[in-house]
Amino acid sequence: MPALFLLQSVLRTIAAVMGGFGVFYLVMSWSAPALCGLALVLIGAASAITYFVER
Repeated sequence: MPALFLLQSVLRTIAAVMGGFGVFYLVMSWSAPALCGLALVLIGAASAITYFVER
């Protein structure tokens, strides 16, 4: 059980970092529109990780 808890914690941390970078790139995409795709991929991946960890 401790290994599962550790894995969930690591995945949540990775999702938080990816979501943070996604929001950062989303804000920066106002000046560089090419970053919008990367922002959507990062936010989508973070959302998917969070969804499947909580499930």
